[in-house]
Amino acid sequence: MSASSVGGSNRGVYVNSSGDITAVDWYPNYVSLGSGNTNNWPWHRFATTNMGTGSWVDKDAIVFIRSRYNNGKYGIIKISARADNATTSPKGAVSVSATWMVRYGFAVDDIRIAKKGLAGESAQVDVYVKCGTYMRAIVYTENGSNNGWSLISSNEVNDTTTSDKKTSTEVYTDVSTTVGAITYDTVINAVDGGQVNYANSAGSTSGNAGSATALKDRTNSTLTYSNYGAAGLAASAITWLTCWNGYELRAISKDEMANAVDGAHKWVRLTGDTVTGALNTANNTWNSIGDDV
Repeated sequence: MSASSVGGSNRGVYVNSSGDITAVDWYPNYVSLGSGNTNNWPWHRFATTNMGTGSWVDKDAIVFIRSRYNNGKYGIIKISARADNATTSPKGAVSVSATWMVRYGFAVDDIRIAKKGLAGESAQVDVYVKCGTYMRAIVYTENGSNNGWSLISSNEVNDTTTSDKKTSTEVYTDVSTTVGAITYDTVINAVDGGQVNYANSAGSTSGNAGSATALKDRTNSTLTYSNYGAAGLAASAITWLTCWNGYELRAISKDEMANAVDGAHKWVRLTGDTVTGALNTANNTWNSIGDDV
């Protein structure tokens, strides 16, 4: 087969074993995203699908997004939609999801997936990405198969305003229940999954550190365990405390901690300290204090 560009599609020529020639059109599985100098319309619709009228319909694809310049954003995201039973009353739901597998430069909620309609109602599902100024990106799917998803090119031209997008196409100021002329019943943000989710949990105190059972010390590689579920320590058993020095947790002996607290002079000890100023008592009268009265 040979091919040449014809408008938005490509025209190929297929020659069979008998020499018969057939012209066919085929469409590339990639589209472009572009933005100009203002970024007033940052949300770009890049994928859409119709769930049809059947039951148990699945639409699923792996989508690649990459900027076409050095150190630009890129990511791999799985987009999915499922229509449940269309014959029940009321009709089944259409569930959607968008999951980052790889993400660089994008925030997790820079992808949103939105849908309107129930199973059997030709529900519409759209996917949007948030772009910055001068964005030049390619969106494409794996193995040349969109599995029911149609990719959409978008572009915000230069010098738009918040009320005038000029000749821009498929760009929007926000993605909520109403986007342009479309009213959705569900809009959700993408979530991190796969390698991204593991990396986030391992590198963030809000994650579970890959379900780690101990932390390795950076100085001597010994393992430190958290054991808040155990019984509390008696005062006589305390030898070391945890101390923060501005960028890492360190150990501090209880004696050194006492010296640090004493140095601040925040209290008067029962013996050995001298009061140098006025001492006010609760009844506002002078009371005898000390062993020399």
